[in-house]
Amino acid sequence: MKKSILFCTLLTLLGIVQLKAQNIPVSGKFSYTESLGKTAGGTGIFYTHTIHLKNTQSALYSVDGYQASSRLACKVIKLKANRVQLVFDHFGEHDMFKNGDIYKKGQKLMTLENKNGQWLVQFAKDFPMDQQGKTIVFKQIK
Repeated sequence: MKKSILFCTLLTLLGIVQLKAQNIPVSGKFSYTESLGKTAGGTGIFYTHTIHLKNTQSALYSVDGYQASSRLACKVIKLKANRVQLVFDHFGEHDMFKNGDIYKKGQKLMTLENKNGQWLVQFAKDFPMDQQGKTIVFKQIK
């Protein structure tokens, strides 16, 4: 009987640890690099997308690469324990474009979800870059 109770207790604790491990962290960095081929002159076209969760309420989404440097300050909205949504708040420092026609305050940009240890980013269908509606796996880098 004691072994049975101990076994059930261990299974329960293991389940709790597993669920906790799938939660979105309070802070962290997630990254994805894409290659879009080469220019006519042979220069590689690469972009690195980074999501920096600063705390439970704010994040910075950045894109750096070939002729690009974008910084979008976002509000973080918790949807589930393992899923948050990033909503555009304002342009960050050093943003090359700062185009108010493209991004509107409160615009939903993407969701970040921990699904079985994979960090999935689902871009909004009206996201103003090529990632519209796509789901991409990001790596946690910090």
